[in-house]
Amino acid sequence: MSEKENKATMSGFIKEVWNGRSAAALDKYLAPDCVVHNLAGPDRPRDREAYRRGVVAVISGFPDIQETVEDLFAEGDRVAVRSTVRGTHKGEFAGMAATGKSFAAAGLGILRFAGGKIAEMWEFFDFQEMYRQLGVRPKQ
Repeated sequence: MSEKENKATMSGFIKEVWNGRSAAALDKYLAPDCVVHNLAGPDRPRDREAYRRGVVAVISGFPDIQETVEDLFAEGDRVAVRSTVRGTHKGEFAGMAATGKSFAAAGLGILRFAGGKIAEMWEFFDFQEMYRQLGVRPKQ
C-alpha cells in the first residue's frame, strides 16, 4: 500500500472506530495478529481482542468521545498521528463512576501497516491529564 493509502486507512480508523464509536469496525482496520504497545505505562503488548475490550471500555465511559487529528504523517509502511481526544465521562471507566465532566487530552501514535491493515501500533494517550480534568484517580 502507498503512504497515501495508509494515511487514508488511518483516517478511516479514527473516523469509524473512535468518532463513530464502533468496536466492530476494528476488524476492518486491524490485522488479526495486530500488536498494540502502550507507551503511557508498562509496555504490555496487547492483541487485537484486548485492544477491542479497551475500545469498548472507553466508548462506554465516554459515549461522546471524539478524536481530532492535528497532524498526520506517513513514510514507508508507517503513519504517525498527533491528535486531541475529547469526551464527557458519562459512564463507568476504569472502575470510576461517571463524573459528568469533560476533558481534552493529547494522543500520539505510530502505526505500521501490512497488507492494507494496521499490523502494529505504538500509542500514547495522556491519561494523567484526562484524570486531572475529570477530578478523579483511577483505581489500581
